[in-house]
Amino acid sequence: MIAGNRTVGLAGATIGLGEGVEGSTTNTAAPSVREPFSVTHVDYDGTASVYLPGFFAGTDFENRGAGKRAAVYDDFLIMGAGGLLQVGSWGVSASVDLQSFTVRATTADRPDLNMNIVRYNASLSHAFFGDQLSVGIGLRAVTMFLGEANTPAGSLMTMAGISPQIGVLARPDEGRFRFGATFRAPVYGSGFAGGRSSFDGRGVLVADGFVLPQQIVLPAEFEAGVAVQVGPRDLNLSWQNPTDQEEPLRERVRASREERRKARDAELDKLHGDGKDFRNKQLEREEQAIIAIEDARLDAEAGELKKARQARYENLPRARIMVVASVLALASSSHSIAVSSFLSQRDEPYGQSWTLTPRFGLEAEPVVNRLMLRLGGYVEPARFLDATPRQHLTFGGDVKLFAWDVFGLVRKMTWKIGLGFDVAPRYTNWGIGLGVWH
Repeated sequence: MIAGNRTVGLAGATIGLGEGVEGSTTNTAAPSVREPFSVTHVDYDGTASVYLPGFFAGTDFENRGAGKRAAVYDDFLIMGAGGLLQVGSWGVSASVDLQSFTVRATTADRPDLNMNIVRYNASLSHAFFGDQLSVGIGLRAVTMFLGEANTPAGSLMTMAGISPQIGVLARPDEGRFRFGATFRAPVYGSGFAGGRSSFDGRGVLVADGFVLPQQIVLPAEFEAGVAVQVGPRDLNLSWQNPTDQEEPLRERVRASREERRKARDAELDKLHGDGKDFRNKQLEREEQAIIAIEDARLDAEAGELKKARQARYENLPRARIMVVASVLALASSSHSIAVSSFLSQRDEPYGQSWTLTPRFGLEAEPVVNRLMLRLGGYVEPARFLDATPRQHLTFGGDVKLFAWDVFGLVRKMTWKIGLGFDVAPRYTNWGIGLGVWH
């Protein structure tokens, strides 16, 4: 599983949680979900991670089974980054992750290959019914580059594709339960072969002895899940919209200014000539002075409301246990083979039927306001005809660091460092990332 550290630690079962940038990569509705720490009309979030799959052991990424490795992988590097912007009841997010690795030749007549796979995710969502229901639409895309290792001769193949996705998330106010679901349409990536490609005598497109595919495919996905929180703290604290809270203050100021305008107009209507012009200038100067006082008072009152919202969040009990669960349905892909089968040039059917992936995770804060821990598990389905499902154990956590404004580029925030581990037979993946502590 390639995802953010929180998502990895919770076994990917975050579709019903929908929090922050990581939540936006799994549920398209998540960008507009406001959490209790969000106390401003405009808010933002960001994250960045580096993953090191196979660092501890040999890897079988596609769950072929013991002794069935089809290619020798090396030099893994997986990086991810994302950002989130919220304006009122709207939210937009974007994320990208890069998977880069080398495929070592198993025979003397084949070169080592470099493969880069880049996945993109973008979402736009809106919250309804007082932010109790979020609906989002978005796009997911993939690009793939294949070329010879240690050579500048160019690519053997480059492909790209894009498709839509839609999601929903329900979070009743003052409740302890959430439900989320997302549908992701299939991605069919087409493209072009490199300059060294040609058609052989059978009319098959080849490059350096490789039979090239017609397209790359990400199958359609449907995922649904829940999040439940136990302990003294509710999961769904109602969001206090700053615009709604400040509207009575602004309405009071607008009404006062309108009354003064009418009084000025009535006074000036009784005057004529130079006397009217002189009095109009006096009234304008007086009005500007009053407006300055009103604006300062309005800012001060809005500031007090913001402090009250912050105090509301800071006084919440932190002790809690989060329970998340989900199931992912992955569609079939007829006439498809796995990446490793292509690299080893084997015609091995892959993903010929629908599969289900159940996921489960726990999150708790054993050291209050200092340490967050996670534990989870999921069952990886068998996509090869002769393979069997395998169980994954996931775990990880976050450690609170220090407050910093990044040399004045952003508001002062408290940062955290996070870890995530995903372990299974013939597979190990772990990552480290930097984010904001809440």
